[in-house]
Amino acid sequence: MNIVNKLTLRQLKMNKRRTLVTIIGAIISVAMVTAVTVSVSSAMDLMKRVAISSDGNWHMRYHDMKAKDIAILQEDENVDKVVVSYPVGYSILEATKNSDKPYLFVKGYNQEGFELMPVNLIEGRLPKASNEIVIPEHLESSTGLSYKVGDKIKLDLGQRYAINEETGEKEEGTLNQGYSFVRNAEGESMETFAAQQTQEYTIVGVTKKSKEEYSWSPAYELMTYISPDEIPSEATVTVSVLLKNLNVGIYEHNAALGIKVGIEVVEPNSELLACYGVNSNSSLIFALFGVVSIVLIIIMAGSVSLIYNAFAISVAERSQYLGMLASVGATKKQKRDSVFFEGAVIGGISIPLGLLAGFLGMSITFGAINGMFKNIMSIEENLHLVVSPIAVISTVLISILTIFISTYIPARRASKISAIEAIRQTTDIKMNKKKIKTSKFTRRLFGFEGELALKNLKRNGRRYRATLFSLIISIILFLTTATFSAYMNRSLEMMVQNTNYDIRVSVNYRNDVERKVELEKLKSLDKVEKYSLLETVYFEANLPNEMTPSHIKEFLGGIEERGYFYNVNLIALENEALKAYAQSVGTDINLLNNPQTPAAIVLNRAKFKDKETQNYRDEEVIRASINDKLTLSRREWDEASNEEKILDGEEIAFAGFAKEPPMGMGIQENDNTLNLIVSEDVLNTLMKNSNEHMGYEISSYPTMYLTSKDPFGLQKDIQALQENSGNPIYSIYNIYEEKQTSEQIQTVIKVFIYGFIVLITLVSVANIFNTISTSIALRKREFSMLRSVGMTPKGFNKMINFESIFYGLKALLYGLPISFMIMVVIYKQLSNSFDFDFFVPVGSIITVIISVFVIIGASMFYSGAKVKGQNIIEGLKDTNL
Repeated sequence: MNIVNKLTLRQLKMNKRRTLVTIIGAIISVAMVTAVTVSVSSAMDLMKRVAISSDGNWHMRYHDMKAKDIAILQEDENVDKVVVSYPVGYSILEATKNSDKPYLFVKGYNQEGFELMPVNLIEGRLPKASNEIVIPEHLESSTGLSYKVGDKIKLDLGQRYAINEETGEKEEGTLNQGYSFVRNAEGESMETFAAQQTQEYTIVGVTKKSKEEYSWSPAYELMTYISPDEIPSEATVTVSVLLKNLNVGIYEHNAALGIKVGIEVVEPNSELLACYGVNSNSSLIFALFGVVSIVLIIIMAGSVSLIYNAFAISVAERSQYLGMLASVGATKKQKRDSVFFEGAVIGGISIPLGLLAGFLGMSITFGAINGMFKNIMSIEENLHLVVSPIAVISTVLISILTIFISTYIPARRASKISAIEAIRQTTDIKMNKKKIKTSKFTRRLFGFEGELALKNLKRNGRRYRATLFSLIISIILFLTTATFSAYMNRSLEMMVQNTNYDIRVSVNYRNDVERKVELEKLKSLDKVEKYSLLETVYFEANLPNEMTPSHIKEFLGGIEERGYFYNVNLIALENEALKAYAQSVGTDINLLNNPQTPAAIVLNRAKFKDKETQNYRDEEVIRASINDKLTLSRREWDEASNEEKILDGEEIAFAGFAKEPPMGMGIQENDNTLNLIVSEDVLNTLMKNSNEHMGYEISSYPTMYLTSKDPFGLQKDIQALQENSGNPIYSIYNIYEEKQTSEQIQTVIKVFIYGFIVLITLVSVANIFNTISTSIALRKREFSMLRSVGMTPKGFNKMINFESIFYGLKALLYGLPISFMIMVVIYKQLSNSFDFDFFVPVGSIITVIISVFVIIGASMFYSGAKVKGQNIIEGLKDTNL
């Protein structure tokens, strides 16, 4: 070690407080980078495990292919494992509490199927032979059948077929688990069962309910083992494959494989592939890459700001020491290298400690939120720390680069300090009359203390710029992160169709009034948390060119003689629900309750993925204004003229427009459907008048939408109510599981986005506090001099307060415009895949304006109080922190 480096170490030890402040700043920066890289790897790992536990560990799926073609997939060089799923058949279930679920369904998996698919064993073992079977745990509670491991069951297996209502004959093609039990309008069965074989099975285990047994499925799903060799060559199977190498090329390669086995569309496991960064949508990958780059730039900017200010102030404080080195012959290179060496020492200490702090902090954070996290997301997977080599290497490299960038400018400045400049102390404080001149207006407005505060900022040029830079960077960091969060949330809303209910119930038959009566009974069930009864009538309409958005024109492809064709759903809410909804969207309820002048709220929003650009878009459904009107119509076939006729009905006015749907409705996809929300009186009047105008009866279709803290328990209660009535009148659709999957993805991403905001906020606050407190501490001699010539504590406080105000105003003057420019860059980057209007997070801007003055004021008050309490003589002699 050369003499300069030894002196640098000695100087670090002598100025322990400054060294400690710098090390802490560097540790915070490294810990921040570590937290982000580890959070990303941990989040990706969790999402991967959630995707596997939900849908299985497979990458591509081939539906309805011939068993004889399985070998083609097995022989492909990029296929690692092949899962074969074979529908062995249905069996009639004599004892059942649910008349819409009268079957058992036996599905066969090969060995890889039980390894890779989400089969959750509760008791016993998995099947190893074709005469062994596992049953779901809910079979006994749902049917009353009591089976246990070791029992034997004999099943008559066959297939389901739909019956043609007109001919009464069996239709071709079998029905699978995706088709609910088929009934006609009177509730009578419209399907038949054909037995094909008898098989005896030994029950070897009990599993959780299969993910592929939906709430509307007509059978309870049992699983057995089956070898691909035992499947008839012409039988239809579903094959899922696990691939060896994952890249964007797998989509094209597997599409070619699909053609070989006679499959036109190959289904990707999109959620799992996204966790590996493999997505067929190249624009989405580009957008995600851009967003990740922006995040890394934000982190590095914050880190550079924090460490740079520590070194900049360090060099300013050490100017006498650097001048001493110059006076004994130190070259520019040696002085510059002394700062780089200091950075290396700081990095050597802070990087390992920062890594450990980041790992420990995230481990504690994950442990603290794990229980809550699992409850919120309703998942069984734990969120745990995943330390990947890539995350560690990335963190170390980013930290080294950050420290180098942070020390480069102070090192150059140190190399230029001469012995004379150091003795005279003219580097940081240069008294130039013109430079520090202030206007008379300043003295009149702020007084002597205010003028002195402004002169102090002007004459302490470098320290002032270092502090101001820190404030500006902190403002930019916070607003950039808040904007990034707001835009990501907006993008997530566009990607995922949020559902605002858990269970949908309709009545299979009976007239309009009786349907509503039956649905009304559900309101009183104990497990119902919220309910919404919607009554729908279907109309049509033709819109003029000026009222039709471009995306609808593209979807329709052309205009008819009367205008662009729209399907119109007239949806009535119950009175109290309509009143609350109208108030939420700012519409006068009185306009909606007058049947003589029918009016509606237009749900004017469509979310969809553009087929050409692959962008997610959020658009209007109609371009209209308040009081515009629409003529409702119906189409029917005229036998006499052998052509379609349009029958016009009533006119309806637009009383308001809404972006968010009421409970029970969703935001539509890209199609020509217009949803109009009306009162019950208006709906009944329009139906009556339209019946008279059009000459035939129009019916309404009521549907009940329910939410519950126990959706599956509520479903059982509805089924029990149905059994007690003796008629299978309810059609129940429980979407809770589907809803959970989309909510899980959103929650995972939001947790890390908000965690990132908290992290950046803490770093920004630490940055400001560290910079200001260190800057004030370096001005001990200056403050002691002011007190020695008669400045009172009150005057000192006023000067500090005015400095805080000037710092805040100047920081906002530069920070806000730069932040706005970065907002535009983030928006442009995300707009590659998400087509939404640019907006500014006003709440975050207000927050940052208030926070800047609060944090600066607190920092100045804390630092000023420490300086104010020192002895004047000691302050004048002070040279170190």
